[in-house]
Amino acid sequence: MGGAVGQRAPLWLRARFQALLFALGCRIQRHCGKVLFVGLLVFGALAVGLRVASIETDIEHLWVEAGSRVSQELRYTKEKLGEESVYTSQMLIQTPKRDGENILTQEALQLHLEAALAASKVQVSLYGKSWDLNKICYKSGVPIIENGMIERLFPCVILTPLDCFWEGAKLQGGSAYLP
Repeated sequence: MGGAVGQRAPLWLRARFQALLFALGCRIQRHCGKVLFVGLLVFGALAVGLRVASIETDIEHLWVEAGSRVSQELRYTKEKLGEESVYTSQMLIQTPKRDGENILTQEALQLHLEAALAASKVQVSLYGKSWDLNKICYKSGVPIIENGMIERLFPCVILTPLDCFWEGAKLQGGSAYLP
């Protein structure tokens, strides 16, 4: 049989790493009590850090800049609807491809419309139920009725920069949430 064959540099590097890891393993075995104690200290410190950690899942805190126009609009909506209302906002955030690029151009707004229409047609099946925009959107003045036909008659409240233009009516016209 003989020695290994192949490229010499990777074989030498692999042999060197194996020798270093073998030496490290021998040292750990000789001082196993110390290594176990230090490991438990590190584990305890990380556990204390996890205890004070909090996971932010509110999309408004993650994506909306504090003091921005969007945060003012969201605050106004919450004031008018009340904090304990069933209202939750769903957001479609458009960012420029390059930093400093204007996203209020005709092409960018057309892309926003296409993305909003595509997002409004998404359907998800979960736990034997089908969910779409019509099930989760906010509808002004509609009583909450499970599986009610009357809720389909009211449009979802969709706020977008496209509301300033005729194209914004495509999202409000019913095609986005009525079959």
